[in-house]
Amino acid sequence: MTWPIGMGSGFKGVYNLLDKNLYHYQAGKTVVEKERRLFESLDDPELDVVLGSDAERLRKDVVLVEGVYEPFSVSDYLAGHVAPVFFGSALNNFGVRELLETFLDIAPPPVTRAADTRKVSRRRSSSAFRLQDPREPGPAPPDRIAFLRCARGTSSGTGPSVT
Repeated sequence: MTWPIGMGSGFKGVYNLLDKNLYHYQAGKTVVEKERRLFESLDDPELDVVLGSDAERLRKDVVLVEGVYEPFSVSDYLAGHVAPVFFGSALNNFGVRELLETFLDIAPPPVTRAADTRKVSRRRSSSAFRLQDPREPGPAPPDRIAFLRCARGTSSGTGPSVT
């Protein structure tokens, strides 16, 4: 879904493979993203000025990634055949917005679930996920974001809400 521009302290933003655009960030260990700059195309000449040598590297990476992988399919995602991958830094809030905005568009709607005594319809639902840093040593790297599940709905009849 997104491809990184640089890495580590040289992380400069993410290219959105679905929307074919990129967001440039001001990178730094203590900088939290305040403003991101949108480039609508990899052909934007200003991209070479802003990214320097990373601009050509990004163009080559995108050609390779798009040549290897099929275009993202929401129906394949909903069927559980593919999982979208996002790059970013939760510490500096780079790429997190892209992840959340994408899931607003592709996440499945809440469905009615059978409970012991009734069916429960939910008006709202959320996703649960875990992010971790694969560079951490050991068989079980420490989690950066733990599992989370939030759901709210009401019973199918008249009764209390279920949270």
